Amino acid sequence: MAVRSLPLQLLNPEGEFYRRCFYHTLDSDLRAGRPMAVRNNEKIISVAEAQRMIARARAQGWLSH
Repeated sequence: MAVRSLPLQLLNPEGEFYRRCFYHTLDSDLRAGRPMAVRNNEKIISVAEAQRMIARARAQGWLSH
């Protein structure tokens, strides 16, 4: 039985999966006390900046409270 492929845009129209993964990883790293680095420019996110990002993600519904 043949299976048709589905364009990735239909599965994830706005990068939601990657955004949720990023926020969950950032939250986990923050709780564990590990530094979080963004790989494209090797910038390390400060604890204060990570806390702001997590708070914003929770407010927008990307993370559960």
